[in-house]
Amino acid sequence: ESLLLKAPQQAYPFFTYAGIQSFHLPAAMAEEVENLILKINEEVKNRKADAGRMIQLYVQLILHHANRCYEEAGFAQQETATSGNALFRRFVKLVSQHFMTLRKVSDYANLLNVSADHLNRAIKSQSKKTAGELIDAMILTEAKAYLLHTEWSNSEIAYHLDFSDPSHFNKFFKKLTHCTPLQYRGTSASHHTKSF
Repeated sequence: ESLLLKAPQQAYPFFTYAGIQSFHLPAAMAEEVENLILKINEEVKNRKADAGRMIQLYVQLILHHANRCYEEAGFAQQETATSGNALFRRFVKLVSQHFMTLRKVSDYANLLNVSADHLNRAIKSQSKKTAGELIDAMILTEAKAYLLHTEWSNSEIAYHLDFSDPSHFNKFFKKLTHCTPLQYRGTSASHHTKSF
């Protein structure tokens, strides 16, 4: 099961590769979001029993505010106006649902009733990345979430993400990040400790 929000792309379009990830918030909304961030900080400091649940609710509020601004600014319409965008969006949605078990571009091309070449061209025209690179990026995001938010061993994460063995997981991770999973976990953990 994914550690990330369930199908966040469907609820929040700015999480998709096709979405606009950086956009301006009106002053009043920015102030509201800042207050929510301060509340999250208080929960982290106070460490009460239900802090995790409270933080989750504050994060959801922030995302809802951002989504409202996104829609009011008309970014959603801009996305759908792009040529070839429909196939791209369908591909990203399928990858977010099946990346744990389907890793080949041909798997998604079959689901979308197009050739793998056509799919790759369409994806590259929209994102500057190949379909395979986007699949890898989704797997990498999930791997990072497990490394940061669980105490699972490298082997447990590798098998959970459907790698044939931990060494394949290590090679995959190192190729994309230039560090091993354990180095990433150590560096990120020390960075998070310093930030509080």
